[in-house]
Amino acid sequence: GVSLFTYFDSWLSILLQYQGKYFDKATKLIVDGYNICFDKTNWPELQVHMAAGELEYARDKLIQYIRDLANMCGYQATIVFDSQRAAEEQVEDKEGVEVVYTTSSMNADGWIEAHVAEQRARGFPEMITVATSDRAEMETVIGGGCSVISSRLLRLQYDNSYCTIVQPWIDNENELTQVRETD
Repeated sequence: GVSLFTYFDSWLSILLQYQGKYFDKATKLIVDGYNICFDKTNWPELQVHMAAGELEYARDKLIQYIRDLANMCGYQATIVFDSQRAAEEQVEDKEGVEVVYTTSSMNADGWIEAHVAEQRARGFPEMITVATSDRAEMETVIGGGCSVISSRLLRLQYDNSYCTIVQPWIDNENELTQVRETD
């Protein structure tokens, strides 16, 4: 049969076509970094670098995508990556995106779950959307009271935001340039 997540994914895809955004009420987007980077269907330009062992390049590219999306949609973004060897959690600000490298004893899923639980305990001062295609993580996040979007929907959100915000601006600039050239 069709799973609840397949139905939810399809429903949100239709919603995107008519309303433009998935998470209008979100103030924070948390991205399961490697889960997105390894998605060869929706993020092939990242996955090819992951497969070639070029993890840093793929991570930097994902950070650029998420930075652009966060700027276009007006929310804070955090990307969480698993760490194989780190004894301490590392947190960096990369161009306005919080990037978390977990400890070797806590994977990205564990970090996300802990953050969702913390927000729930605080009465959800932040409206959080988590981007992951890990089904178990999706269930945990939804059970924790936050919203979730799949890797596919994150890609659609990025592409749609680019098309509705950036492309018209570029087109307008091109029209102005053409008008100036004909004057």
